Amino acid sequence: MDCLKHYSSTLVAVGVATAAAAATASVYLATQPDPFISTLDLDNQSVILEDGSRQHPGCLDGKLMEYLYEDAKTLPEAFLHGLKASKNGPCLAARTGPNLEYEWLSYQEVYDTAQAVGSGLIHEGLRAKNDTFVGIYSKNRPEYTICDLACVMFSMVPVPLYDTLGKESRLHIINTNELTHIICDSSEKAQNLLSECEKIPKVKCIIVMETISPDQQEKAKMCGIKLIRLNQLQADGQKNIQDTVVSNL
Repeated sequence: MDCLKHYSSTLVAVGVATAAAAATASVYLATQPDPFISTLDLDNQSVILEDGSRQHPGCLDGKLMEYLYEDAKTLPEAFLHGLKASKNGPCLAARTGPNLEYEWLSYQEVYDTAQAVGSGLIHEGLRAKNDTFVGIYSKNRPEYTICDLACVMFSMVPVPLYDTLGKESRLHIINTNELTHIICDSSEKAQNLLSECEKIPKVKCIIVMETISPDQQEKAKMCGIKLIRLNQLQADGQKNIQDTVVSNL
């Protein structure tokens, strides 16, 4: 009898687990966008012109295709198209360590956060115009994509900065684009900029995704640079939320 009870409880546990898995699968499938159906014949991906060169078959009358969907002619519109097509499905994910599960943000969460960050940049004095350049000095992570989206949502131009090309290249990019605001992922990168503050005189504000030390705050004050966390910029933007501004170049 005890064995029968144990067997019955095992069946119940398996049944519950199976039902939970089915429910999870149902939710997952319900949030997936419709599969993209290419208008291109994969067996015939180019056409031969009279001079022997090849051209994409989507070039009608010699003109390049500018967009595929009527409601996706700009990067922000393309993001909103993805939100709609996925039914606000999963958009960005990260995990805090090896062998851990990815934690997802939905399209709407990413969009709302980006709008707050962009509003925060405007609150810091930047203009929502195509001649406003914002540096992004970061590794690939969700915050990078969110900050990039925040810029284009308000017609600002995101300018990527890298360590791979060396210090002089970084300084050249910052000064050539006359960057006043730079978003960093780590305190280490913020320290790189602060140690170079005399060589980047236009920089007024450094926004850091992670922690900031008291010593860095003191160094920033000596350099005449405002040093704030990204979450603070986002909070300020949320309190002073702005409508997105998308203009043509």
